[in-house]
Amino acid sequence: MLDSSDGDGRASRISGMSVCAAAFLVLLVAAGPVLSHGGVRHDFRLAGGQWFDGEKFSPRTVYTVAGSFQDAWDGPVEATLDLSGKYVVAPYGDAHTHDLAGGANAEGRIRERLRSGNFYIQNTNNIPKWTEPFRALLNRPESVDVSYANGGLTAMGAHPIQIYDRVAERPPVPGWTKADMPDQAYFVVDDAAALDAKWPLILAGKPDFLKVYLEHSEEFSKRRSDPSFFGKRGLDPALLPVIVKRAHAAHLRVVAHARTAEDFRNALAAGVDQLAHLPLGLLTESDAKRAATAKVSVVTTTLGHWDREGMSDAAVDDFHRKNLALLAAAGVPVAFGVDGHPPLLAEVENVRRLKVFDDAALVRMLTQSTPRAIFPSRKIGCLAAGCEASFLALDGNPLEDFSNLGKIAVRMKQGFVLRLEPAEAAGRPAH
Repeated sequence: MLDSSDGDGRASRISGMSVCAAAFLVLLVAAGPVLSHGGVRHDFRLAGGQWFDGEKFSPRTVYTVAGSFQDAWDGPVEATLDLSGKYVVAPYGDAHTHDLAGGANAEGRIRERLRSGNFYIQNTNNIPKWTEPFRALLNRPESVDVSYANGGLTAMGAHPIQIYDRVAERPPVPGWTKADMPDQAYFVVDDAAALDAKWPLILAGKPDFLKVYLEHSEEFSKRRSDPSFFGKRGLDPALLPVIVKRAHAAHLRVVAHARTAEDFRNALAAGVDQLAHLPLGLLTESDAKRAATAKVSVVTTTLGHWDREGMSDAAVDDFHRKNLALLAAAGVPVAFGVDGHPPLLAEVENVRRLKVFDDAALVRMLTQSTPRAIFPSRKIGCLAAGCEASFLALDGNPLEDFSNLGKIAVRMKQGFVLRLEPAEAAGRPAH
């Protein structure tokens, strides 16, 4: 039942209304996400639910006060949500995407993310001029929270320039050509002098973090001037520590694209904060321990490798399985990221298929490690007192049936109940 306050803290019941019915009371139409109760945040009593503690689900009664969770509350409760039969987890995160970066149907794409429980995303390369119209719709209680890198730092003729050359052939924003991509989609910094020249422009775009590209850095000298390696090279690994030092001085985290095991090592040596991919090369126990000591998180992207260079599916799985086991044993935070078009839960299922983690660990990664990897300074990815009052109430226990992660009955973000139109009514498939 959803109970509402009569104004002085006493709850008056809305007769016959289930949690699910209440969650869909107001439909989301073209105007975009709608806040509960006309956009006014209420203090809730959340009763009857089973709450995930990192290992299992246990019964709790929880309060939301001014947008945060509390275990007890002596003040007035304006509404009660009966979560009986529901299993409560923190919202999901996607730490490697290029969604919500420009183009059409921004509100529809936001709704799809919210509907699938994906409240937090990290866009690891975007074009600021394309993204700007989106920003007013994001990072609000009724919307998705997004962290943007803007254009990444790379070398002349290096990854991802070849991708943006193709994007320019059919740009989602009309009128753009390849000539418009430099200093928007990417910044070419071949040496310290170029970094000095580009730095004011990089900062002017107000990135939330910095993206850097390493690509076969063990062969940097061989590849740097060879046209046959266009798009298959990256930054000078000797320049990367200079970039990281400057970024940290500007209070910017650094996320590194790394294709090979040597890229991974060079990124760690430079002091980056996050690796944007599992490398397609075998790490060592020493690599994993070094990442753990430095508190560097690693994003999976097992479905998103843009070029496997002839590797078989079995070989890719073997690299991923062994590397994930090493990282897990060392205590490295592993975050989920798609880097492509599959739904977020498809990436989670693919990692599950490798049989490195049990289901409780996978739920922790999805609901705890990943959101914190995206917004490390916020109290998200947690259901304890003092954390942001954001949660998903599932129709079933995902530790008994993993597909229950996609069966979301109630969504709350920062103390607001999100009311979304059913996917079928919107004419879009549910993820």
